[in-house]
Amino acid sequence: MSVLSVAGLRRVRTRHRVARLRVAALRYAGNGWPVLPVQDDDSTEPGAGAGVVCAGRYPTTDTATVSRWWDRIPYRIGLGCGEVADVISAPAALGAAAHRVLLRSTATATTAADRWLFVVTAGVRLPDRLTAAGVLRHGPGEWVALPPTSWPSGPTYWLVEPQVVQWEPARAEVVHGVLVNALLMSSATRLPGMRGVSWL
Repeated sequence: MSVLSVAGLRRVRTRHRVARLRVAALRYAGNGWPVLPVQDDDSTEPGAGAGVVCAGRYPTTDTATVSRWWDRIPYRIGLGCGEVADVISAPAALGAAAHRVLLRSTATATTAADRWLFVVTAGVRLPDRLTAAGVLRHGPGEWVALPPTSWPSGPTYWLVEPQVVQWEPARAEVVHGVLVNALLMSSATRLPGMRGVSWL
């Protein structure tokens, strides 16, 4: 294969990637989820805040603006947290245990870094025991990468897509309660990959 054809193939792949990200970003914005473009910073691990928010750009639901942002460059899609929704990020074992209870009631994604993401109502503080267990709340001033964002180590993808819950964040208190109950259960079963639970 010639150098020219390799370069051409890369351009085609980039255009397809940009188109896929633009469609997803417009879908989020069109359903009231504020998004912003995030540049790759060569981070090898996926997660909230991995990457650099493009200068002068802030979370928006304006579809014309979003369309311009994802016109040519395959930016990662960041969900601006703290106004419409927060995102709870849990270690894999704890997140999986909570998902078995929450099922299709909560928009839920997983990352290649073995974190489970739950989209919840904004402004509710995490219980201390969840913080001690490695659970994170992403709120005002933070962003979380949404599917189909990909990373060198793998993609972020939905387990329960937002349209399943009509784009409504789950009640944070309910998700917190399910996570706490999973911790209580783990004190007897010790879920693989979960930290010790001596604080319970």
